[in-house]
Amino acid sequence: MELKTFKYELDSDGVAHFVFDVPGRSMNTLTADTMRDLPQISAEIAGNDKIKGVVFSSGKESGFCAGADLGELGSTPTRDGTSGMSEDERLAATFERSFLLNQTFRELETCGKPVAVALNGLALGGGLELALACHYRVAANDNPKIKLGLPEAKVGLLPGAGGTQRLPRLIGAMEALPLILEGKFFNVEKGLKMGVINEAIPGAETVAAAKKWVLANPGAKAPWDKEGFRVPGGVPNASKTAG
Repeated sequence: MELKTFKYELDSDGVAHFVFDVPGRSMNTLTADTMRDLPQISAEIAGNDKIKGVVFSSGKESGFCAGADLGELGSTPTRDGTSGMSEDERLAATFERSFLLNQTFRELETCGKPVAVALNGLALGGGLELALACHYRVAANDNPKIKLGLPEAKVGLLPGAGGTQRLPRLIGAMEALPLILEGKFFNVEKGLKMGVINEAIPGAETVAAAKKWVLANPGAKAPWDKEGFRVPGGVPNASKTAG
């Protein structure tokens, strides 16, 4: 792999640690280089037998990922120019470009190995969608600046990398729809109560906790990939969120 926006190491336990760290930026965003890196990462995880589990984290103090880089929106690996294409070919290329991140996150989610993420700061848009595609989410509870959410609606868009499916399946439509349609932010405490966050601990401990969970859960699956899963109705964690 030749990764430009992630650092990668495989420890002696077989846990692959991918550190998201876009060069020259104070905040990670989903740049064109990141869009090239993520399919490589997904393929490496699935195809490398030495990898027993995966942890994602951030190399930035500012947070995990602020979502798509609006300045590069559309500049993905399939955008090689469409001047010589027919209308059908252009439509197919546009679909492929738009669906790439969704497809990659689904491949990550179904790789057959446990995947966890350590969130030290904000995770917005595609950053939260990547976290939702992981099987376990650990977040820092000692950073009051953390924001989580899918704010695409604020710029006239909808989440395009699976957030519209995963969030309702995780927390129910009643809780998820305002977050998706209004782009509302939420903090770690609310995320924990809703079930978006699985564990909230001091930031310095999040990566170690994510690795510990990965090693303890070799057969991890997303809830919706388990037999008998049904989309929860109402507010699944109402007893926790009341008041």
